[in-house]
Amino acid sequence: MNMQKGFTLIELVVVIVVISILSAYAIPKFYDLSIQARISTINAAAGSMRSAADLIYLGCVVTRPCNVQNGPAGGNGLANSIVAQGKSITLAYGYPRATPAGIIRAAALDTSNYEIVQGPTGTIQVRAPNARLFDKCEAEYRQSSAQNLPYTITVTTSGC
Repeated sequence: MNMQKGFTLIELVVVIVVISILSAYAIPKFYDLSIQARISTINAAAGSMRSAADLIYLGCVVTRPCNVQNGPAGGNGLANSIVAQGKSITLAYGYPRATPAGIIRAAALDTSNYEIVQGPTGTIQVRAPNARLFDKCEAEYRQSSAQNLPYTITVTTSGC
């Protein structure tokens, strides 16, 4: 009796078909992960800015090293600032200003992880890396514009 070794053509075709079906199902899932990663990056930046702004304001109110009645100082802004963890944070009405020396420094956002874009007066946008390839994938920080009026953070992920 002749013992056959190896696989038949039908068995090989069945294996190829099963692998093709599985890969057709898995590839779109991996594609969605890059979108979710960009959304998570933006949400993380927004959370960092929110926490930093609240902590800086709390430090300003509780320890009174700054005046929550003062708007943004001119020039480098250090006339209205607070030192937190050895770094000078420029302020507007007790909250970090929308500048690299304000909210970006307070939230410890790094340009190697984010793209920082200075927006119109009083705003700064934080975008995911390579954000210029994606329209509307950002967190925008708008500094306080008056006493007792807090900052706002707008997260836009529709284009991630």
